Amino acid sequence: EQLKVKRAWDLAISPAKSLPMQAFMLYMSGGGVHIFSMGIVFMLLSSPFKNLASINSAFAQFAPKSAPPKALTTLLLQKVVYLLCNLLTLALGLWKCRSMGLLPTGSADWLAFETRGEVSIRTLSRCGSDTTILPSATRNHAMVESPSPEGPDHGRLGGDMCCLDGCTVNYNG
Repeated sequence: EQLKVKRAWDLAISPAKSLPMQAFMLYMSGGGVHIFSMGIVFMLLSSPFKNLASINSAFAQFAPKSAPPKALTTLLLQKVVYLLCNLLTLALGLWKCRSMGLLPTGSADWLAFETRGEVSIRTLSRCGSDTTILPSATRNHAMVESPSPEGPDHGRLGGDMCCLDGCTVNYNG
């Protein structure tokens, strides 16, 4: 019985024992996106999922005789440690993906999902009618920054701005 528990603990921490070697392999694969580095990262990211899918069968051989071998509650503490060690492996793989630029972590990675407000132009007496500039027109082209008697908020987004032709531009963003 004691030997089975000791072997169960060895299995539980085995993913953590392989982390230094995997980190060295990731370091040696470089920071570029190449077939070799992608293969190593794929192997590193897929192994925790395979391990966690077969967690009960992996610990079944170490179960005590009084407990069902493939029950989730059998050797629960060892299984939790095994789960945490596999999550460390997954975190190492995600860190490598981030350092290779494969994870969308910057604001530029999400520009396709950015919503822009509508830019509308309210006319003054010199302009003929109200017009609306569609969101495809960028706010930099629709607004002209110039000194204005409107105050210090002139030129900031969300406020009114004076165009050169006498119109007032309002960005509703």
